[in-house]
Amino acid sequence: MQYDVSAYDKFQKPIRTVVIYGANIAEALEVKNYGSVTYETKAVFMGDYDGDSIMQDLWAKVESGEELTELDELNLIFLPLMRSSVNRSERAIETVELTKKIRDEDKQLRLMSTIIAISDKFIDQEYIEKRMVVASMARVIRLAEEKAERRTVNVW
Repeated sequence: MQYDVSAYDKFQKPIRTVVIYGANIAEALEVKNYGSVTYETKAVFMGDYDGDSIMQDLWAKVESGEELTELDELNLIFLPLMRSSVNRSERAIETVELTKKIRDEDKQLRLMSTIIAISDKFIDQEYIEKRMVVASMARVIRLAEEKAERRTVNVW
């Protein structure tokens, strides 16, 4: 609540707080009354979302080269927190693996970083480090290839 008041003071715009709960949380307090002050949030329960079905839909889109919508990207980011037949760590790893197949490298890196940040508490740290090193190496190699290509063009 104090953060929201500070944000309002700074931006002079209404503030709305949304709290996202993992699949293992089914209910939460959304309104707190302090007498003359009432604080209200919006709870989003990821257990209400079928992560298995959403994962299948996203795989199909990415595999076919279809552009992901903003909603698809949000679903991808929050997949590890959704209700699923696999545990959160496995789902987070599957989600990162799916993200690696996105053709737009900037989008891929942005989504992968966000997924890893959200999944930090339950995803295998060694796996994360390997994925980030691979992503960084791929970007460095691409930049080096582009630089070499420019040099070749300038020689001719």
